[in-house]
Amino acid sequence: MLTAETAAVTYCSNASFLKALLKSGKGLTDKQRDANRLLGGSQRHTLLVGGASSGKTFTILRRIMARGLQAPGSRHAILRFRWNAARATIWLDSLPTVARLCFPNAELVDHRQDSYVEVWP
Repeated sequence: MLTAETAAVTYCSNASFLKALLKSGKGLTDKQRDANRLLGGSQRHTLLVGGASSGKTFTILRRIMARGLQAPGSRHAILRFRWNAARATIWLDSLPTVARLCFPNAELVDHRQDSYVEVWP
């Protein structure tokens, strides 16, 4: 069964950094730990602030996937202001990267015609 500890492998803004971090045995930075704690809180909304490619989207997607895998049949929305931005940055890039790096046994089932993705453990 997937737990928060196994789901929270680590996060980063690119795959090569993640691989190097995992090999080095180093943990998360203080800001990364803070972001994970915030996302695990009981509040309804959370805002992560950081520069471009700082890992905000990766962190949030990883948390959403972990929650979804812990609650089969649940539904989660990942939105951007414009559909083409969501498709290019989340659907085609970040979501497959998070699945591959953090949840290698999870299967993404792409329903492009209906504009949604299913995640299966």
